[in-house]
Amino acid sequence: MKLLEVEGKQLFRRAGIRIPHAVLIQSSKDFKKIFAPSIIKAQVLSGKRGKSGLIKKAKTRAEAVMLTKQFLKKNGVFSVLVEHIAPIQKEYYLSLMIDGITKDVIVIFSARGGMDIEDVAKKYPKAIFKFPLSKPQLPIPEKKEIFKLIKKLYLLMKSSDAELIELNPLAITTSGIIALDSKVVIDSKSLYRHPEFQLLEHRELTGRELEAAHVGLHYVDLDGNVGVIGDGAGLVMAALDVLHHFKLKPANFLDVGGGAGEERMFHALQILAQRKLKCIFINIFGGITLCDEIARAIVAAKTKLKMKVPLVVRMSGTNVEEAQRILETAQLHAVSSMAEGIKKVREICR
Repeated sequence: MKLLEVEGKQLFRRAGIRIPHAVLIQSSKDFKKIFAPSIIKAQVLSGKRGKSGLIKKAKTRAEAVMLTKQFLKKNGVFSVLVEHIAPIQKEYYLSLMIDGITKDVIVIFSARGGMDIEDVAKKYPKAIFKFPLSKPQLPIPEKKEIFKLIKKLYLLMKSSDAELIELNPLAITTSGIIALDSKVVIDSKSLYRHPEFQLLEHRELTGRELEAAHVGLHYVDLDGNVGVIGDGAGLVMAALDVLHHFKLKPANFLDVGGGAGEERMFHALQILAQRKLKCIFINIFGGITLCDEIARAIVAAKTKLKMKVPLVVRMSGTNVEEAQRILETAQLHAVSSMAEGIKKVREICR
């Protein structure tokens, strides 16, 4: 679960990490707090705000108010942070994250702060230092101060159950080290320990994603035109990979889960019926999932929802013969392999 920049900085302040003076603007009632010169930052859950035009510098108060108004009107903007401009001497990149392979916290540092770390990795691979907490290695004059900061971040990481903490840029100023930005990702499975985060859990979901979560479905909106449903994350991911391989664009990730019955499958098709799609590819392996129940849900959804979008159904496993009979009675047909199913999807999309 991602935190907004301002929320991450609130955690930094509690951990004794310096942040710039700032005011949070949530509505026009807060405009009297706006000052200049300042940095105007839209508070969104997506990255690359600078490239998206969601971070601007304001020289005058009038300009700061104008930019704040513009940002508050944009979709996905929760609030606006009006921040003091720090006297920057150097900009560094610093992050702590959990390494699933070593099962340890690792530190990533770069002297090229302010840039996306992916860009730094491509253009300046030697500028990135990656090391475990137990073996710090920083060839910079401020290394003692940075090591103290790393210790504070590690303690914050443990206390908040964070998977990732990123400071980019971390600025060296005339008055010391200061965190100019924050990116904090909390382990969503730990929220039972953090009531302060629980209300934030679903705010980054779209309307369809939230609807799916309420009925026990794992759904993510994508920007393609081929709907995808599977009973298991692996089957859905496999379908997405094969679609990409054949230059087809998935519209979503939708996992109904193992053991899904008629009701959950009907809800899945009900959600996809809200999208403008060329085709829906259903990828089912009947282990604990019963293929005949899935088939009944497909037929019911096609009738009740008056679905006109073509359906390509790949089924194998438990009760698949009965499922095929149900589908064929409804003038639908199930294929037995993913390759055959994707071939049909390609024909439809062409």
